[in-house]
Amino acid sequence: MARTSRQISQTGFYHVMMRGNEKREIFKDDRDREKLLGIIREKKKEVVFDLYGYCLMNNHVHLLIRTENIAGVMKRINTSYACFFNKKYNRVGHLFQDRFKSETIDDEKHLMAVVRYIHNNPYQAGMVSDILEYPWSSYIDYVSKRDNKNNDLVDTWEILSLFSQEKNKAIEYFKEFSNKENDDQFIDIKEDDSDVFSFQETDNSLVVEKYLKDNNLSITDLKTDCNRHYLQEVILNLRKKTQLSIRGIANLLGFNRGIVQRMVSQKPVAPEDEGQEK
Repeated sequence: MARTSRQISQTGFYHVMMRGNEKREIFKDDRDREKLLGIIREKKKEVVFDLYGYCLMNNHVHLLIRTENIAGVMKRINTSYACFFNKKYNRVGHLFQDRFKSETIDDEKHLMAVVRYIHNNPYQAGMVSDILEYPWSSYIDYVSKRDNKNNDLVDTWEILSLFSQEKNKAIEYFKEFSNKENDDQFIDIKEDDSDVFSFQETDNSLVVEKYLKDNNLSITDLKTDCNRHYLQEVILNLRKKTQLSIRGIANLLGFNRGIVQRMVSQKPVAPEDEGQEK
């Protein structure tokens, strides 16, 4: 099936997500995270784009970018980081899953909702109890009343000024907005070969990420026979907490549809039963 053409933003704003191949981690330590931010800072000097927000999760990254050439910008960033990562860890092959995914942002309301969504990723994943606790997002850049080391990386004022022209008031209104419960509605999930993603798609990934974190597992661990009960639990979790189909769960986890269907249909697998049934 041919790829769906990437949508072009009329405003120049894009919500971008790049995810590790097979949902694997793309950062092994904080130095890796610093490296990616350094690469983004470096690429801002080479090509014209503005960064308005970011969040570095374990196996994916969210960016809020304004540019006239999103494909060119992301190619430079992804290629540079992948080369660094592969060389550092003596690995070969693709680091990122396919091409990056992007969503166009068409108005101020959508822009503000995207910023809130990006900053709340760690909270939604159960990694922190307060988004201010997470060190690898641009939220701290927005709410700090002092100049910070990232003032050449993230442009915060354009969005803060939507709340108030007075900086201190803008920050307080932004904090309130960021921590407010919301029922924002976003675009539907596109076909699997699309470069467009939705908030719902990423929410599904967060269900998996939280489960793996709570059980000290990686996505690779789910592929072993001795962890079949974990695989079944995460599949049943997705059936309960999301609207994903069997096919959608299979695609999200990287498993065959038949395996997912079998896990949904059969009685719960007890840990002591693993490895006995063939």
